[in-house]
Amino acid sequence: MKMKTTKLQSFLRRIVCVLAAACLIAAAFPIGAYASDPLTNYLEGWPQMTDINEDAACVIDADNLGVMYSLNRDDKMYPASITKIMTALVVLDNANLTDTVTMDDNGTSLAVAGYTNASTVNGEEFTVEQCLYMMMLQSANDIAQQLAVSVAGSVDAFADMMNEKAAEIGCTGTHFTNPTGLPDENHYTTAMDMARIMAVCLRNSEFRTIISTASYTVPATNKTKKERTYKNHCRLIDSGSEYYYQYCIGGKTGFTDEAERTLICAAEKDGRTLVGVTLHGADKSDFTDMASLFDYGFNNFSKQTLDDGTTVNLPDGIDVSSLTRNENDLDDGTAVVTYNYGDLPVGGSDLNVQVLATGGSTDGDAQSASGTGSSAASTAAGTESAASSTGSALSSLNSSGKSLNALPIILVLLIILNLGLFVLTFMSSRQHLRREQNQRRKAEKAARAERENARRQAEERQRQETRRPQNTQTMGNQDTQPYLWQSNWREQLDNQNQNQNNQNRGNGGRPNNRQGDSRNRR
Repeated sequence: MKMKTTKLQSFLRRIVCVLAAACLIAAAFPIGAYASDPLTNYLEGWPQMTDINEDAACVIDADNLGVMYSLNRDDKMYPASITKIMTALVVLDNANLTDTVTMDDNGTSLAVAGYTNASTVNGEEFTVEQCLYMMMLQSANDIAQQLAVSVAGSVDAFADMMNEKAAEIGCTGTHFTNPTGLPDENHYTTAMDMARIMAVCLRNSEFRTIISTASYTVPATNKTKKERTYKNHCRLIDSGSEYYYQYCIGGKTGFTDEAERTLICAAEKDGRTLVGVTLHGADKSDFTDMASLFDYGFNNFSKQTLDDGTTVNLPDGIDVSSLTRNENDLDDGTAVVTYNYGDLPVGGSDLNVQVLATGGSTDGDAQSASGTGSSAASTAAGTESAASSTGSALSSLNSSGKSLNALPIILVLLIILNLGLFVLTFMSSRQHLRREQNQRRKAEKAARAERENARRQAEERQRQETRRPQNTQTMGNQDTQPYLWQSNWREQLDNQNQNQNNQNRGNGGRPNNRQGDSRNRR
């Protein structure tokens, strides 16, 4: 055990030395302020946001796509029902609100237990407007699927339209396979991509009206006599809810076992519009976290208009001179400008200009910040096309242009290893002390036993020497006495009998026959 502990201590000491050398190197050659961990709390001079309970999130300005908060914003994750904001956008672009949608097996197949639905039946007719309200407020999967078939002819064809739209917007980590958000390994997105989609959706006035509606009533149809009322699942706009947030103008919730809770919302305050996204949340704390994220954005950042007419979102203490400016001219002469703080996009040209720039790409790839000004997209994933991405890339960080800031990790490891060495040394010292104490106790016990044995032997010898003469005499008496008694007892008995007989004769009595009996017995 001692040998094993010594070897382990030696091994840990070597690791500590290596990590200490790595710390010195890292300190001598510092890595950029923004590392592969995209949490903006690590940005130098950036306002600190409290921890949230979701695995990915971001807050952006809806007008210039400047990022204020980021947590794994480029991680590919399942979106669940927040997919439906893209479904709504494609429907609004390709259908009239008064068009009729007739339910058939494509939609009603999802009007069953286990799926959020509007309890539709085959042949039931709705307007596109009614369908959009049911899909966005009730999150009705049967309606979303029927809308897709009504607009594109099939679910697959509608998914292609969704992916084309995502590419036009500049999404680089997104791929859709259905209009509902139901689980599929090839159906995924990122927090940043969803924020870009939401920013574009907010430019549609009908979309803004729908998501800001607290409840909506569908009148009786050709198949149903009762009217149906649906309440918006986004609790942030419900004034009677504990999660009510006065600046929220609407949003969309989502949930599946694979995606867990997802949420996308917009908020307006003092002429500024922010978009917030959270992915993979465990419980309803996403509503509270979303309100906190909006407060963080409104309270810590101000929108500044620069000399070139573009806008950026910066916290106090960070000057415009610390930003990197990227400019690209489109074919029509339009200048697309973006600004970065490190690798973080903080603003630039208006959203319409940036989307126009990315929409001009024929292959659907996001263009780099230096090439087009779509810096928010360039930070996400390099040149991978959203339409051709595969589900195997889920939950993987795209690390283009980023490096790991290893110094904090190395310091933590050093602390842990030093604590481990301290514990091992302490335990080893305790064991060594116990062994010494046990050895002393054993030696003292052996010495006491030896002294006790010697004392007993001395007492036994003294006792034997003192008793030896008395024992000799006693043994002699013991040897002779029995024989004397055995030889004399008969004579004594005969003498007694003889004396008795003599007395009897003198008295004229009979002789005592005991003598005869005694002789006979002899």
